[in-house]
Amino acid sequence: MKTRLLVVSSAYEPFVIGGAEQSARTFCLRLQQEGYEIAILTTSPSKNDEVWGEVNEDGMKVYRVMMPRPYTLFDRSDVSPLDKARYHLADHFAPFNPALANRVIADFKPDLVNIHAIQGLGHNSVKAYAKAGLPVVYTLHDQGLACINMSRFRDGKLCEGQCTACRFSSKVKTKAWNRTKRLSFISPSRANLETVAQFVPEVAERPAFAIGNPNSYPVHAPGARSEGTTNLLFVGRLHSSKGVDIAIEALLPLATAHRFKLRLLGTGPDEAELKQRYDSLDWVSFDGFVSMEEVGEAMGWADVLLVPSTWQENFPGVIQHAQQSGLPVMASRIGGLPEMVDDRQDGLLVAPGDVAAWKGAFENVLSDAGLLEHLAKTARERASLQSPQALSEKIEEVLALTIDPDRPATKLGAQDRVFPR
Repeated sequence: MKTRLLVVSSAYEPFVIGGAEQSARTFCLRLQQEGYEIAILTTSPSKNDEVWGEVNEDGMKVYRVMMPRPYTLFDRSDVSPLDKARYHLADHFAPFNPALANRVIADFKPDLVNIHAIQGLGHNSVKAYAKAGLPVVYTLHDQGLACINMSRFRDGKLCEGQCTACRFSSKVKTKAWNRTKRLSFISPSRANLETVAQFVPEVAERPAFAIGNPNSYPVHAPGARSEGTTNLLFVGRLHSSKGVDIAIEALLPLATAHRFKLRLLGTGPDEAELKQRYDSLDWVSFDGFVSMEEVGEAMGWADVLLVPSTWQENFPGVIQHAQQSGLPVMASRIGGLPEMVDDRQDGLLVAPGDVAAWKGAFENVLSDAGLLEHLAKTARERASLQSPQALSEKIEEVLALTIDPDRPATKLGAQDRVFPR
């Protein structure tokens, strides 16, 4: 008999915002191959895009609903502080949220719920799953349980603690899911789980595992390179939390002595300001948003991927993509990034937000051909060790253990469990 899994993801294909929903879809496709029957509960950008229980092209039921909010997740370009407050109040307390979940439960009759992103669908909707006695696996792609803004990053810097609004929000969220008897947490990085538990201690009282996202990416063979030029690549949102300005400022004084190119793939709120400051540089190109296939091609062009983030990244898919491509990574030593990059083996770890430290790291890479060759060789050797299937099997075992905690665990090791300690 097939296990009926309800996946909760506030954004989902074809209405994609970021990596969480892409990871959710990839995992759903893997589980479907294993015999799971899957339904998706997600939000809709408009009334015209709503569907109820229709089967999508992947063969999964979809419940896509436009939520009664002042704005949608897909259109936040001009939102007033009052509308933000109304949005968050509705997300925490609106009775529509658990009522919608109850309708989906009645229609699909799931055996298990996997939450990937619940903001926009209502944090209090978890009460409906608890009342129905359903086991829940909560996948933490961000720090949403500890922060209304999901990231604990504000005004260009990391938050040192929790503000009053975030503390209140955490208590409401915790109260909702504490009613669930069978609840497990998964996060792609140990650092993310430990940070969330620092502000929401109840997380540490439940089974919690650090398991990477089982994603596969398009890989392209290395392309032709200009001899003597080092190709640097950034892929991501153009936002202060991503540290693009840090990398460029670190490279500026090196441009007279070294030949390099920097391609920036992505858009974001800081795009106009970054272009105003750096678009005149002949070694920088702003290439905008591109497809995943084009990202793979760019990784074939690049010598190094840059991830100079200043906030606590969890498990960036772009690093996973680079590693599957055999591409070295220069990343900030923050959040989950040190769990992904082996310093001076398949990449370099650099102090976040420190222009001088990044300048020194770039100088090493640009002036020491042996170092770059070593990083590239190790990255290529380790590319074949990347196993999305093995990660998928571990996550599937967490699902099974949440349904039946007494069953033996054969895929999970002690290194995968973070809590309880």
